[in-house]
Amino acid sequence: MARLTAEEIAALKAQGAAKREARRAKRVANLPKVIEPDLVPQGLKAKVKDLGVYLERLYMRGEKPSSEKCEEIRKLFLLETSRDIRYKAYKRFFHEYEMLIFYAWGFEELHEAAYTFFNEALVPSDAPFSGNSIVRILGYRPKEHLFDILSHHKDKFFCEKCFGSIIETVILRYLDQPGPWNYRTNEYGVWSQKEHEILERIKLLFEN
Repeated sequence: MARLTAEEIAALKAQGAAKREARRAKRVANLPKVIEPDLVPQGLKAKVKDLGVYLERLYMRGEKPSSEKCEEIRKLFLLETSRDIRYKAYKRFFHEYEMLIFYAWGFEELHEAAYTFFNEALVPSDAPFSGNSIVRILGYRPKEHLFDILSHHKDKFFCEKCFGSIIETVILRYLDQPGPWNYRTNEYGVWSQKEHEILERIKLLFEN
């Protein structure tokens, strides 16, 4: 029997390896597919929407949420779950969360939870947001967390020249006013020293 050449030996080894890989791929294909559970809570969209509307009504009437409702709303920000679940929920129910964040931001009892959720949700490069998300919270009395949001995500917000210009215009207008406009009394309030300092620091974001 003639001896195989080195090239023929190499070809046989390659054929054998190809057959083994084909068998392995077939075994893998026949394995039952593992479906990762969707850990975003069931019924979350409806709850976020309903409680966003609830807060809107209270805000328009100048009323406060009950302690029971506050606890219910805090749970909707999913702060006891993983970051991945919170982000999936935010992306999936973006418009509902946008409303809840906005109104929760205006209540002292809910402000911290709204900020924590929103600040984290904005971190990924593909995180959705709209001009509405930021411009609306500019309408509240300035808090430290407003500066934090604008400074932490400056590159995201200011990458659109028009949007950055809108924020700057709002801040400059506020600095020319004695305080926030009260639509119920149709008169200006008065900025506290701390609020004025926050506005000045936000203004500096546009100069750096």
